[in-house]
Amino acid sequence: MFREFRSPLDGMISALRNVKEGEAVNETQTLVWLIPDRTTILDALRALAYVGTTEDLPEIEAVSRIDASSETISQASQTAKAIRAR
Repeated sequence: MFREFRSPLDGMISALRNVKEGEAVNETQTLVWLIPDRTTILDALRALAYVGTTEDLPEIEAVSRIDASSETISQASQTAKAIRAR
């Protein structure tokens, strides 16, 4: 049975697992990796500056692998600083 999946987020596909027709997949199997667009990343970083915890810091610090723009790196730094200051 073929099913179409749609994402409500803007972004791009970074990895796609080929699944042959009729091949079984399970609910824990990764089929596609989506990379959000810059606006979504920046919005998430801004939100994490208010509600993020130290558990979020590794992901915040790794965001430059997704988007290495100066704007994103600057926002990630500000977000991490805000979390550490609490």
